[in-house]
Amino acid sequence: MPLADVPISVLVVDDEEPIRNALKKFLTQQGYDVTIAASGDEALRVLQRQKISVLLLDVRMPGRSGIDLVPQVLEAEPTIAILMLTAVNDATTAALCMQRGAMDYLTKPIDLADLARAILRAIRRRDSQIEAANLNQWLKEEVAVRTAELRRERANLERIEHAKHVELA
Repeated sequence: MPLADVPISVLVVDDEEPIRNALKKFLTQQGYDVTIAASGDEALRVLQRQKISVLLLDVRMPGRSGIDLVPQVLEAEPTIAILMLTAVNDATTAALCMQRGAMDYLTKPIDLADLARAILRAIRRRDSQIEAANLNQWLKEEVAVRTAELRRERANLERIEHAKHVELA
């Protein structure tokens, strides 16, 4: 089940219509807001129009492969959780997908219980990454504010010290 009250958006990209439809049906029953795309180009158009949290991406498709799509998707949507789907269990391809930023690599036929767990893991990991990025941003801002305060205090102390030297002279 999705972690939040608002349905989590999932984009399923697969060139095989029966797989797209089956995944959409299953994920909709799980409470996700599901959009489907038949190609990499169609997926990029969907990402331009709407905010997607999770992407289920077929590795081998005509035209633009899922492997090539991963960096483009992450450039467009840096916080998206990408799970690769493939009929071919190939360690080299899996490693390449993970290097490029995918969070998981699942082989077809997909066990739906495994898929549900993989999506939850990816969402948790994505949420942790977003939280860490937000915390980092807050810390940077806090350090900048404190540094500016310290500079002002140092300048005040230097003025006071200078004034004392002028009075004593």
